[in-house]
Amino acid sequence: MQAIDTFKKLLDLGQKDRLKQVRDLPEASDIGSVARLGHFHIELENWLKTLTLQDRAIFSKALAVLENAVGGMGSASMLQWVYFTAVSHPIDDHSRDALEWILRNTLAYDYFREGATTGGELASILDRQGWAHVDRAEKEFLERVDRRARKAAKASDKLPNAVRRGDLIAVDALLEKGADAHMSAPDGTVLLDMAESKGRTDIVEMLKGYMEKMHIKLQIRSTSRDDYLDKLVRALESFGCETHFANHIGRSQPDQKAMVAEFQKDLGKHLTEVIPETQWKLEHRPQESRQDSIDIFGKNNEALVVIELDKHRADQVAKKFVSRLAILPECKIYYVSLCYPGTENMSITECIKYFGYCERLSARMGNAYAGLLIEPTG
Repeated sequence: MQAIDTFKKLLDLGQKDRLKQVRDLPEASDIGSVARLGHFHIELENWLKTLTLQDRAIFSKALAVLENAVGGMGSASMLQWVYFTAVSHPIDDHSRDALEWILRNTLAYDYFREGATTGGELASILDRQGWAHVDRAEKEFLERVDRRARKAAKASDKLPNAVRRGDLIAVDALLEKGADAHMSAPDGTVLLDMAESKGRTDIVEMLKGYMEKMHIKLQIRSTSRDDYLDKLVRALESFGCETHFANHIGRSQPDQKAMVAEFQKDLGKHLTEVIPETQWKLEHRPQESRQDSIDIFGKNNEALVVIELDKHRADQVAKKFVSRLAILPECKIYYVSLCYPGTENMSITECIKYFGYCERLSARMGNAYAGLLIEPTG
């Protein structure tokens, strides 16, 4: 890929202390060529994660020289994005020195510097600007989730009547819009039972078909590169959960508890098979003097793993996250919130919002986090 080749050339010149030669690159003569490199930010992020912190800082200096060669990029500068997402948080000596060098030798950060004269001051400004960008992105994501949830809620409101009427076309259309095939009618009758009682095997099969599409889906995870977290998320998303959550909505609390317990046991077996280097245990109590127990607990030579299962309730996500981390020893912790469908009054949007809070706190503590939902495919 031509963009990655350019990035590699920049790093090579920086490593050889030949930054002046950056101005001789073909891209340095054309502001459009430099601007187009910003289109490859995902590829750049993945490549940067393979570098050491020192090489990332060297690359940022070379990129600053390139942008400076075309008169600076203003708000379109890739440097702010590179610093915030891929250099170092909290700022380390390599990135601090690189920022100070950029301030002294280029105009690349003039648009963002707000009077900063040192690398530390500029890092603080970039942190604030970067978090504001993340906040906007998170808000847009949550708005999309909320729109999808409202559309699905309206469809769910209409689904019981469509099943009661035996209207196969309407049932199909509402399920396509996200209506919950697991739900119960206002009188408490499970829709699957309602269709069976009316002898509508076609609707029964359609409802079951949508129930079988239930799967585990990642919503939010730590952004830093982490091979073990990647492996853990893949293991969770590959686990089939349709037999455990086919029709739990509307069942009694004891029945739901039994279903979740079976899911917990089977998921524990699955993790033991696919991640055997970690020792897995159910209902682990970190401190015998406390009643708090971790739903699925893992331990290996490098870290501890905590997987908590709950209905998609933001308060439970937050409560479990705080209480579990408070009683665990100080070491690297992989924390996973895995939430399954609850009642219609439980906000999925709010739950995902708190996934984001947990991810930020985990990053500050040097831990890793993933928030996943069990939801219909589509």
